[in-house]
Amino acid sequence: MIQAIGLTSTPRRRQRPTVDDLTFEARPGAVTVLCGPEGAGKTSAVELMLQLRAGRGVALFRGRPMHRVPQPAREIGILLGEVPGHPDRTAKGYLRMMAAVAGVPGGRVEDVLAVVDLEGMARQRLGAFSRGMNRRLGVAAALLGDPHTLVVDEPTAGLPPREASWLHGILRGFAEQGGTVFATTDDPGEAAALADRVLTLQDGRLLGDENVSEFAQTRLRPHIVVLSPDAERLAGILVTEAEAGQLASVGDHVEVVRESENRLSVYGASCASVGDAAFRAGVLVHRLAVEGRLPRKEQAVPEHLLRIPDPATGARRPSLPEVTIETRSPGAPRRAVATAMPLPTSTVKSLPHPARIGPGPEPVDAECEAREEEAAEPPSPLPPKLRTVRPGPVAPVRYELLRMFGVRMPWLIVAATVLVSLALGAGAVTFDEGLRTNPLPPLVSVVTGWAAPAYLLLPPTAIAAGILGALSFGQEFRFPSVAPQHLPVPRKLGLSAAKLLVSAAVAIGLTLVVAIVNASVLSACYGLGILEKRTPVEAGAPWYVQLPGVAALAVGCAWVGLLAAGLARRTAAGLLALAAVPLAATAAVRNVFGVDPLAALVSVPQQVERWTEGPLPAGLERWVGVLLHVAAQPLGQAVALALTALLCIYALTVLRTRAR
Repeated sequence: MIQAIGLTSTPRRRQRPTVDDLTFEARPGAVTVLCGPEGAGKTSAVELMLQLRAGRGVALFRGRPMHRVPQPAREIGILLGEVPGHPDRTAKGYLRMMAAVAGVPGGRVEDVLAVVDLEGMARQRLGAFSRGMNRRLGVAAALLGDPHTLVVDEPTAGLPPREASWLHGILRGFAEQGGTVFATTDDPGEAAALADRVLTLQDGRLLGDENVSEFAQTRLRPHIVVLSPDAERLAGILVTEAEAGQLASVGDHVEVVRESENRLSVYGASCASVGDAAFRAGVLVHRLAVEGRLPRKEQAVPEHLLRIPDPATGARRPSLPEVTIETRSPGAPRRAVATAMPLPTSTVKSLPHPARIGPGPEPVDAECEAREEEAAEPPSPLPPKLRTVRPGPVAPVRYELLRMFGVRMPWLIVAATVLVSLALGAGAVTFDEGLRTNPLPPLVSVVTGWAAPAYLLLPPTAIAAGILGALSFGQEFRFPSVAPQHLPVPRKLGLSAAKLLVSAAVAIGLTLVVAIVNASVLSACYGLGILEKRTPVEAGAPWYVQLPGVAALAVGCAWVGLLAAGLARRTAAGLLALAAVPLAATAAVRNVFGVDPLAALVSVPQQVERWTEGPLPAGLERWVGVLLHVAAQPLGQAVALALTALLCIYALTVLRTRAR
């Protein structure tokens, strides 16, 4: 159940609020539709309900506001326009990622794909989806967590009649199983065909809250619309002729309503009689049309309706069913009556649902009853129910891995990094003269591809890790997966920790892969001796001990790009921060520290030995020396300084958001 109480949007300066004191109730087992013209405030009302827009009032979902719902994806299915997914991601990959967000088992993805009939398109990229397929994927994402409530905004906007009819069936089937459905539309005919209860919104205010039969009798009552610059005089003429019996009527009486300065609505009269009256009076008419009738929509005929058994042979023959849907009460199952007629095509135009306007006649023929039961359209299948499961601590990590490697860009970055590092390492071996001025141990420079820091300020692995870190948060805000539509992604500690952990693991793994590939390829091409004679020259440690320093530098760059992109909500911000570390921060560190930091850090192992009252193990002392050497470098200090500042700012931002 949804209970909205006093929803009011925050007005802009000197303007009235888009939504003003909206109060309504949507009950389970029924479809509630918010109907209103374009600009009436329907989308704003939905965003206020979901707390995606600032305003007053509250919307309760089963007695709790949105921010009090512990697992929103498991309780409320949301469909707001197009799916905000990366165009390079597959449909199945997108749903698997969303399943990780909601803590849903991976097998649920296959179930919802079968419901929306996208099993054959599971490997298709989202960028190649049509609007109808995109809307089906959005429905699958909304049903993924087995919610008790569906909130959809303009679900059939831009869809062909067949897709719109399918979507109506899904929403009706969800409501018939006891769920709550809240939808918006600007088409009164669609509202009458879909809803059990219709809320009428005009200029942000609720004008009507009525069941569908009352709505159809009032809003969908057939009438003649007349636009004329002399509407007032024409209204008087029509009233006079109606009282004199000169105006042909199609009902009990004729009613003329002046809706605006030049618009009339005439009820109970024929269009021809109104035109004749205007012609006789010499009144100029700009428009004369009939409005208020339910539109005729194309519906796909189910397979079991396309063929009806032949009474003589028992074989099924093609037929054209004239489908008439009848509903006795809101939420009750629909029944379809099929009449056998020759069928050249597989689609028909069905008449509006009579029960949506008023009760229809019941079939009394026994044969008709039997045919009706056989030809009844089965309700739209929905995925099975899920047991209540809370997302575990690994769910954010699983989501981040699926998000990062579900598109091709990270794989291309990794491949390019390996190739560039290999080329630089081969160049370092070939041109030995350049290695003599390298401040790092020669062997580490070779296996990491950072052979000429004077020309390449950061190792290739650090640059690639920083780019991947910037994309981790930057693409999150561009293609949000943990928030509906293109709305700000919340800064959550669990999600941030998962991103930091995954980006660090990727940076370390990338450094190891580059080192292994370079060492293997260069040994095979130049011989093992070309690497063995490059002995360590600094810190008295072999290359495999110096390698963690390069990995630590890559992790720092990855976190710098990640946090900068998370703060600014832009990938470009992370890339700029990554470029500023070697260019600006390193120069600042050199200017601030007038003394050599390495000299101050050399005595740290001796101080540790004094505190522990004994010498350190040889291996541990070597590792400590390597770490201190890396920390004393200006580039390492610049990364640490930038990382500390970004962590503090990000933590303050998260705490400030949570306090609000």
